[in-house]
Amino acid sequence: MKYDYHHVSPEHTDIHARLVNWALWADPRQRSMIAPMFRLYKSKARQWHTPDVKPALDTLDAIKLEQAVRALPQDQCEAIRWCYVRRTTPARQIRAIGCTYEGLYHLIQAGRGNLAIRCCKGVNAAVISRELAREYAYS
Repeated sequence: MKYDYHHVSPEHTDIHARLVNWALWADPRQRSMIAPMFRLYKSKARQWHTPDVKPALDTLDAIKLEQAVRALPQDQCEAIRWCYVRRTTPARQIRAIGCTYEGLYHLIQAGRGNLAIRCCKGVNAAVISRELAREYAYS
């Protein structure tokens, strides 16, 4: 059976938007150093095509969310980091965590639910089933 690890439940849409912002901030591949000689250089290519608009990054919210992700249980923290930042194959991640494919799916959902409870205002605590995540993670 195949699982859609990037499926977002309707009750997790608010935290998903914040996690996408956090992933842009936390991704080590995004940063690039510009040589000082080219720092003020303006390309003439913008005359020929419209520039790519990059999404605005809310750094303060990303730092708060990083602290919340670190406070998650270890398996949920690793699952969330894999889903949003690392983006490798699921097989590599389930070997690292030591769970099943279904368990990885439930760890991601449980991690989003925990973050929604901790970080979003007005979220009901019934969004997450911790027992369900524990049951499937290691079976």
